[in-house]
Amino acid sequence: MDYFLLHYGTLGLTIATTSIGAGIGEGMAGIAALKALDRQPHAYSDILRVSIITTALIETTAVIGLFVAMMLLIGAPQNPAAYTFLAETGIAFALCIAGLVIGIASGFPAQEAVHAVARQPLMASKILGFTVITQALVQTPIIAGFVVALLIKNFALTADSFPEALRLIAAGLCVGIGGIGPSIGLARFAQQASRALGLCKEAYGRILSFSLVSQTLIETPLIFALIVSLMIIFVIPPLAETQLLTGIGTLAAALAAGLGTIGAGISSGVVSGAVCATLATDERATTLPRTSMFAQALIETNVIYAILISLTILFSCRNM
Repeated sequence: MDYFLLHYGTLGLTIATTSIGAGIGEGMAGIAALKALDRQPHAYSDILRVSIITTALIETTAVIGLFVAMMLLIGAPQNPAAYTFLAETGIAFALCIAGLVIGIASGFPAQEAVHAVARQPLMASKILGFTVITQALVQTPIIAGFVVALLIKNFALTADSFPEALRLIAAGLCVGIGGIGPSIGLARFAQQASRALGLCKEAYGRILSFSLVSQTLIETPLIFALIVSLMIIFVIPPLAETQLLTGIGTLAAALAAGLGTIGAGISSGVVSGAVCATLATDERATTLPRTSMFAQALIETNVIYAILISLTILFSCRNM
């Protein structure tokens, strides 16, 4: 009976947390849209279009949460292994942490997008296109969490020991925590870039070309965390009841990789966002994008240190 409570708790937490994040972000976007309409009523249709599309993108987290919750509800195993439902809590870690952060963080660039259209109504189509690209990239951590959640659900069906449940929980925890920093960093960059477009329409070309490379660098910590999460699932073999230390080791590796990405993801977004603000006010700052990419590359080295420790722990666990 207790295990079924874990199953339905995971189900409820997944949809509730992702919906809370999306709801807060959509509320922020809606308030900004009303203020933008009050400021520039003649751009009503353009502001409304940007508001609807950004709101739909913010809702991606809630849609994924709903899909996984329905999958857990409809696909509940009839004769689960002993620790199946405990292992399923890894799904909640994979989706809930990143989903809550992404939903709220996505509201900030959505706010700036509608304000940018209010300031530059003739640039509405370009601002919309730019916003769709940047907002879509903000959603990538929840996509990574979704992939890991599907894998956890599949492997949880055969989880018959406590250490094995810990291993699958670790996989979800790694990608969930690993999405926090990149989500905030990507949202911070998108916010500053949209604000810059609203201040200077001539900066569009410079900011667009810079954003494609910069956001890739901001996402790098997430990729590292995803790789570690997949290694926990595929490289570490199923654990027996006597391998408790190995299960704890996978949790340590997951925390090392996940926590190690937070500072780098946020800092990289702050640095590149500051460059966008400068590009809007100083057209002579042509060397700043290259300087920013160099600074972002140095920031990423901190993630590499954490990943090296994480991989060392994982290979030690594999040889136990």
